[in-house]
Amino acid sequence: MSANIKEIAEKTGLSISTISRALRSQTAHLVKPETQRLIQSVVKKEGYVPQRAAINLVKKRTGIVGLAIPYFIPHIANNDYFGMVISGVMSAIAESEFELKFIILPEGDLNQNQIHLIESKQMDGLVVAGWPTINQFEEILESKMPLVVINDFDANVPNHFVYADHFHGGYLAGKHFMDLGYETIAVTSADPEWFPDMEQRLEGFKKALTEAHFPMQNFSMIPAGVSEESGYEAIKQQLSQGGLPRAIFFQNDISAIGALKAIREKGVSCPEDVAVMGYDNIRLGSYTTPSLSTIEQPVFEMAQEAAKILTKFIDSSEASVIVKKHPVKLVVRESCGGKRV
Repeated sequence: MSANIKEIAEKTGLSISTISRALRSQTAHLVKPETQRLIQSVVKKEGYVPQRAAINLVKKRTGIVGLAIPYFIPHIANNDYFGMVISGVMSAIAESEFELKFIILPEGDLNQNQIHLIESKQMDGLVVAGWPTINQFEEILESKMPLVVINDFDANVPNHFVYADHFHGGYLAGKHFMDLGYETIAVTSADPEWFPDMEQRLEGFKKALTEAHFPMQNFSMIPAGVSEESGYEAIKQQLSQGGLPRAIFFQNDISAIGALKAIREKGVSCPEDVAVMGYDNIRLGSYTTPSLSTIEQPVFEMAQEAAKILTKFIDSSEASVIVKKHPVKLVVRESCGGKRV
């Protein structure tokens, strides 16, 4: 009969909590290397089998869930949006019986290693934080692996989704610009295949303009991606072509922050000459000059809920699809020219 964790603690002279941290992949880095070596030697000698491994064997599962993140996002490690996604998923998994594995989705189709990882059931389920291509979505859906998608909601796909009310988010941004009386307005655009949620924001924004009887000949679209550089270059391009609209809605905070830098460098005043609004409410937005007005979506909470739904679904015979829509809210700061709240 193998030893239990209490006996391992007694034989090493360490606390049970230290043993537990050392044996979990999420927390092993918190244990000193020499302590880790001592624990592993005793574990091997005593034939200790973690309770989690025994549970996984009985339940016929791997005990691993994946978090899939698109590789093409520039500087993803420094991206606050995906940082909140990762933190939210990790916080839920840390309280579960599962380990977490990161899956990087390429810009093109899945490679053979990723296809094998999915088809061979080396994971029990997957949380997906964004789809680079539709083909990847279809390939993973065909595998029948339990799946929860954060944002990128598609009503035509019978799958678990946790997403923000992006239509309303766009509407709030558009209505705020209308309330401020701006006469020329633009919204940034990115590839809708990669960012379907941005299409929902755009539709909501246009609804607000239509309700206010805004003359659509004064509305324009500005090509821009989701990086600081894309927002920066979008402003430079607009200025080279004759000038800026009175107000611009950037569809994420990161690109809006890049735009603020270009506006400042070119000697344009924000919000006196051009008003700017972002989307996400990342931490950095409150520290920019001027501070960034934005639409807040609860990214950490959505990611946390997505992971909880996934782990619950893996251990359940429940077959119904879970779709959770989270509210968004307007955050008024300095960059839009409105009264701060």
